[in-house]
Amino acid sequence: MLRISFESTKIFPLSLVLTTASTALCQVLRPDTIFQTNHSPNDEISYPNFLHLLRELINIFLTNPQNENTQRKMSDHWSLKGKKALVTGASKGIGKAAAGELESLGAEVFRVSRDFRGTGGMKCDVTVEKDRKKLFERISNDWGKLDILVNNAGTNNRKHILDSSPQDYSELVDLNMTSVFEFCRMFHPLLKKCGHGSIINVTSVAAQTSVGTGAAYAMTKSAIDQLTRYLSVEWAKDNIRVNAVAPWYIRTPLTSKYVTNDEFLQRICSRTPMGRIGEPDEVASAIAFLALPASSYITGEVLAVDGGFLKYGF
Repeated sequence: MLRISFESTKIFPLSLVLTTASTALCQVLRPDTIFQTNHSPNDEISYPNFLHLLRELINIFLTNPQNENTQRKMSDHWSLKGKKALVTGASKGIGKAAAGELESLGAEVFRVSRDFRGTGGMKCDVTVEKDRKKLFERISNDWGKLDILVNNAGTNNRKHILDSSPQDYSELVDLNMTSVFEFCRMFHPLLKKCGHGSIINVTSVAAQTSVGTGAAYAMTKSAIDQLTRYLSVEWAKDNIRVNAVAPWYIRTPLTSKYVTNDEFLQRICSRTPMGRIGEPDEVASAIAFLALPASSYITGEVLAVDGGFLKYGF
């Protein structure tokens, strides 16, 4: 194995670097390729020049017409072209960013929200059974299958238990928990039909530790974490993967009141190793990854998108 120092002053025999790097690339891209170099064994190369040379080698191999099958395979691995995706709560925040990210990767996205306007989606209150059934009929008639389901719609009242009314509790449970359960169950046939379905639920770090956002909210998110794990086992036989993302504080309309408070923001950042709050597109990227063929062997996971918050000790 060739060991490379990261000291820019370190030099290496050029022929050894070329042979080792190209051999590795050949094994990955074209096992039948034979690489030859006319450089002298006494030639030497610095680390920065080695990086430049390696990039050039990769470009040579990837632009070789004989590598079209390899390029196509790599492209498909990181593409959602031809996939059908449904995103709830898609009019703002994480849902809006997720819909855009999935589209950028080639998916056809159907957006759902209570206040949806425009084309490519519909207005739907996911807590109302009649609305859920209308949505299912629309997707079933228009697409006949579903590749990706992103359960993002949710809310929080941030109330302590003793300050919460039965209505406060019901509103959180109906939107954050029951709607997700019903959407998973309702769309199971269409996800199964596509042969490679993927469900991504949006939960929260509040499901795993106290963050002062209210016990009822945390309870609903914990329930979705466990639903994710159980469905990943129950539905693996149907080739449906079920995962979740658990954000910390993200700059969205739901958190704007708090993250614009300098004192509160400082408290958040002081407990976050990366020293800042997250952006919607950073959560959207995690959602997209879990939807991609590249993550085809990942299921039952709850991926924290939290700048290291859950790993922080004293």
